[in-house]
Amino acid sequence: MGAPNQFRLRATAITDIGLVRRQNEDRFLCDEQRGLFAVADGVGGLPGGAKAAQAAVQTLAEFAEESPVRSAADWEPVVSAAHENVLLVGQRINPSAGSASTLTCGTVHDGKLLLAHVGDSRCLLLRGKRLRQLTTDHSAENEYLSDLSSPVPEPRWRQALVRCLGQPDALRPDFSEHTLEAGDIICFTTDGITRVVGPDELVAGLRTASPATARLAQLIDLAYQRGAPDNATAVIVEVLSSPSHA
Repeated sequence: MGAPNQFRLRATAITDIGLVRRQNEDRFLCDEQRGLFAVADGVGGLPGGAKAAQAAVQTLAEFAEESPVRSAADWEPVVSAAHENVLLVGQRINPSAGSASTLTCGTVHDGKLLLAHVGDSRCLLLRGKRLRQLTTDHSAENEYLSDLSSPVPEPRWRQALVRCLGQPDALRPDFSEHTLEAGDIICFTTDGITRVVGPDELVAGLRTASPATARLAQLIDLAYQRGAPDNATAVIVEVLSSPSHA
């Protein structure tokens, strides 16, 4: 995978079951040494979500040494392999409908964040006081907004996923590259946080001088204050000065 060869990275992760779900179907990957990070969220309504999400992040870990990612497009065979492994999980658990997972993953190489994304987990970038969402939720509503020839979703289905790993539909991940600066904070998160914690609260929580573990705990606390209706997972990656300026 890519290596943090221009910046030093400091990363921390957290996951929590929340107050409603019977089990935690979120998974994450936080490999500071290899500069490899991901979140995956088993899709609700289908069985085996935890196993699907685990298959997704495990595939990334296994590819870490075999398939170097030097551009965002290099993610394609990795994500395809994750998709195939989630398909296999679904075939074993639920042959009629399968299983599914989101996947948002990134690595740092040559001063850039290289992203691959499918589903509605997110990658956010905080630079100064500006928070940017680097990924697009693959919901029925966003699909319609990007292609007005697609069917208008009914209100109750607006947030339904139209892209994910593990379903027979053609896999359509997004790949992107983003130039980094020292001081940036990258946050990979599942919707158990982003659906209940607002952008201003995310900025305040991520930018505080507290240690990263405390910042993550604060995000979970905010989710609990709103009823924690879903599993909540986040990976924070702090982009530090280059080694020569450390």
